[in-house]
Amino acid sequence: GITFRPHEGLRRLSQDTSLRIRGTIVYIPLRADAILAFRNGDRAHFLAEKDIGYLTALVHKGAVPRLALEPIGWGGRGPLQRLLSSTDVLTDLASTLAPLGPCSMRVASELNLYDSPYHVPTTSPAAMDQMCRAFAEVHAVFSARAPNVAITFSPFIPNGQTREERRHSLRLIARYLPVLDRHVDMFTGTFYARSPEEVDGLRGYARLVWHTGKPFGIDELGCHDEDTFQTVMDSLVEGRLGEPRFINFFDYHVEKPHVDHPWQLKAADK
Repeated sequence: GITFRPHEGLRRLSQDTSLRIRGTIVYIPLRADAILAFRNGDRAHFLAEKDIGYLTALVHKGAVPRLALEPIGWGGRGPLQRLLSSTDVLTDLASTLAPLGPCSMRVASELNLYDSPYHVPTTSPAAMDQMCRAFAEVHAVFSARAPNVAITFSPFIPNGQTREERRHSLRLIARYLPVLDRHVDMFTGTFYARSPEEVDGLRGYARLVWHTGKPFGIDELGCHDEDTFQTVMDSLVEGRLGEPRFINFFDYHVEKPHVDHPWQLKAADK
């Protein structure tokens, strides 16, 4: 039930770039059928044994999982409520994932997007409180059972086409940070830029994270063209993004030869 890039893809990308690419996103959906199967005793752990085997082999080959916990399929404010009512699942997950660390795990990513299934409007005190309690629950369980798995808050980093759009989005994101600061180990995010000007949004978010004193990481980085990618890389080496612990590039579609996606790494990017 999990989704991830196999080690062959990491090896191919490492060869293409002459870098050691180690991180791979691992999506872990909290689906109702899997939760029910676990609670009914139909499986020993929430994750299927085959998936645990895949992840263990991946780590033994030197890969670092960037886990994404996705409480999908519940609608409304249900997804975050699912986290609050699944302590048994979280406890089992933490015990299962602890041997795979040190690594990171983002929770209900991109919840600042209005069309996200996890969206939390900053104008709703009830929704903000539920979000805080949900992250607190996940953090408490993993701190006790898997302290080597860093829990992260991962918004969609502003990529608005105008400076005012980006600043407005950053102001909204800034409202989440103090609410979640005690319940996360890192602040991360996903960033997809269409022009060099939009990289201003990434730099702005990096500054917000710097003020929290927490580590920073980029869960997904995709650029529409080489000029935009180069602007991100220049910002990185110039220190304008602080000191990210990791950057996960949008995958190179090693096993998807028929997919022509504009965000994948181009020849000049490599």
